[in-house]
Amino acid sequence: CAVLQMVQGKSFIAGSVRVQRPFLDILVNKDKNDEQRTSSYQMPNEMLASIKEHVNIGNLRLSNVGLKYGERFAVRAKPALITLDSVDATVEGIDNRSNKRGAINIHAEGRFMKSGAMNISMSIVTVRPEFSLSYSGTLGRMNLRALNGFLETAERVRVSGDIQSATFDVS
Repeated sequence: CAVLQMVQGKSFIAGSVRVQRPFLDILVNKDKNDEQRTSSYQMPNEMLASIKEHVNIGNLRLSNVGLKYGERFAVRAKPALITLDSVDATVEGIDNRSNKRGAINIHAEGRFMKSGAMNISMSIVTVRPEFSLSYSGTLGRMNLRALNGFLETAERVRVSGDIQSATFDVS
């Protein structure tokens, strides 16, 4: 029955999905005012709730993911970039109808700015109308100059030196 519903476009239910080498490229246009930038954006919980078909993926495994996040401060200007490379991730609890846990849980590890090894665990609450996210992780030894490509453009500052390790925990 689940396969028939999937073929008819009524649902997408899978115990496990594996995706290799996806790339996500995000650009935030800071040259626009806040109202122009955020008026049409949806938070992850809103996007999931807006899907009419039933989507349920028990386990999503992503291999060798690339992520590029950029902030552009003037029209046609070079954006400030942050990258994550060689990311392997597991996502559990994707369900837009009956998520018993009420959250999508993500664990990922990869390279931050092609320099430091990063591990992160994230939980996105999906059962509340307001957006709720928490994440924590570690960053291994890293030369801070790797951040200058972003910092020079975004903040007009430079850094130097090394960090041995860092931990973070954000709600």
